[in-house]
Amino acid sequence: MKLIPKRKLFPELTEPSTSQYTTEIQQLVTNLYETTSNFSSTLSYITNLVQNTIQQQLIALATVAQTSVGTLFDVAVSPYSLSQSIFGQKIVYIKAVAASAALTTGDGKAYFTVPDELNGMDLVDADAAVYTASSSGNPAIAIYNVTDSHDMLSTSITIDATELTSYTATTAPVINGSYDEVATGDQIRVDVDGAGTGAKGLDVRLTFRI
Repeated sequence: MKLIPKRKLFPELTEPSTSQYTTEIQQLVTNLYETTSNFSSTLSYITNLVQNTIQQQLIALATVAQTSVGTLFDVAVSPYSLSQSIFGQKIVYIKAVAASAALTTGDGKAYFTVPDELNGMDLVDADAAVYTASSSGNPAIAIYNVTDSHDMLSTSITIDATELTSYTATTAPVINGSYDEVATGDQIRVDVDGAGTGAKGLDVRLTFRI
């Protein structure tokens, strides 16, 4: 059987950019010219080899943590990792009580209406701060969805006595997973269930994410 020169049979064949595969692919092509008995298996092996090469050269997808850090330059960001990272969060800042005003208990210290941009998002974090710390007793703040008639927290935000924020509270707030989603037009209310002693002012920070 007369063999057709390689250069004429495969005029488009060029040396692969990944040198580690060059010799192996050339040898496999040579085998194809020399025998036809194992053509199918050899072709299958070449196909797998090429697919693996392509896969290794694809850009990796960044994890949620990597997306949040934002320092890598050789990975791609997926819509999921972006939405779940800090860049997918939307924060609502509520001035519930003026900085110089005494903190007292009661419902409806402040309200806000959910805008279009938060539609379908979930409450994922809730924090609070006062401007004068309580000398004794822990201020406690609840978040209530007036439209749905449900508390959005199963454990309220608390600020330990002598502390100004809830970030270091002994008891962290817990989101109620059954009532964490908000929709456009929902009315959200800030309630103070505990005022402590001598505390003044109140800011509430709510974080939402898809």
